[in-house]
Parts: sequence; structure tokens; C-alpha cells
Amino acid sequence: MVFGKYQGKEVVWDIAAQNQRYFFLVAHDTIEKKEFDRNTNLWSSASLRKWLNSSEKGGFLAEFSPIDQKRILSADLKSVLSPALVQYKTVGSQPLFWSALPGDTRQNYSQAYGIIMKEKVFILSVEELEQLDFDRRKTEPYWLRTPYSNKDAVRVVFPYGYTYHKKASTTTIGVVPALYLEKLH
Repeated sequence: MVFGKYQGKEVVWDIAAQNQRYFFLVAHDTIEKKEFDRNTNLWSSASLRKWLNSSEKGGFLAEFSPIDQKRILSADLKSVLSPALVQYKTVGSQPLFWSALPGDTRQNYSQAYGIIMKEKVFILSVEELEQLDFDRRKTEPYWLRTPYSNKDAVRVVFPYGYTYHKKASTTTIGVVPALYLEKLH
């Protein structure tokens, strides 16, 4: 599916899930290489989160029409917290266990420390990565919004499907946006 533009090019999306009201879209390819944040792996304050939702010049949504932007739905999503940032938790009772193996990355996700936030454009969590039906393998590594166990590393999906971690300030990791798009009736 094609929806919106970034840097003059149409953005191609995979339909990872849908119901009568919306499509859950995941970008088919990485659209940019960016740092997650210079100082933290806390998604709620990450510079990447701000950029994805910015319609200002240089922001991801800058070339999306006002009509297209209105079709992007808000959703309450859980973002896992590292044990180092547990003071921000609104849900969960334990740290997320770490595993690099596809299929194991979300093993205790439902019990993991987290925060529920309203999201419009976001990157996937380990839960969404494992749960949704789309091509997870990209030509380059890409960020997830799931942290590693310290304050400055974030989970990254590598081209061969394994999930490792990199410092949040790494600038060579790709961005694969995701969003809920309202269906036209």
C-alpha cells in the first residue's frame, strides 16, 4: 500500500493487520537512518519519537497531506521500560527478559515494566515485531522502541532476523515507521 510521502518519494507500507476500522501499517523498508536519542532509551522522550510525529519541515510527516495526517489514528500502546527507568512504569512487575532469537524476544512482555502512551506514528515493540504478519527482514538494521536493560541501549532487528541492541545515540540504524490508518468507507 502507498500512503504519504517522505523526501519527495511515496512511502510503501505492508499491511500487518487490519479490521473494519483501520489498517496497521509497517513501512516496507527503512526510510531513514537516525539515532533513537542522544541520551536515553526512554521512548516517551526520544528524539526519534518526536521526529516521527513532526509535520514541521524535516519531520517525517512534513510531506503528508493534512487529509492523510487526519487519517492516522491514535492508539494506546505499551512501551517497555528498562529496569534503570522503572520509576516511570504504569504497568508491569518485572524486567523484560533479553533474547536475540526470533520468537523469544517477547517471552515475558505482558509482565514487563512499561508505560502506556498515546501514539500516532511509532516504531515497533518486540511484541508487535513477533505478533504481526509482515516481512521483518530488511536490508539494514532497524530500531525497535524496546530498550535493553540499561539506560542507553535499545533493541535493534538485524537483516537476518535476530534482535540485538545498540547505544541509543547510534546514527547508523534504520527507522521503520508504523501507524494505524483509518479506512475510508
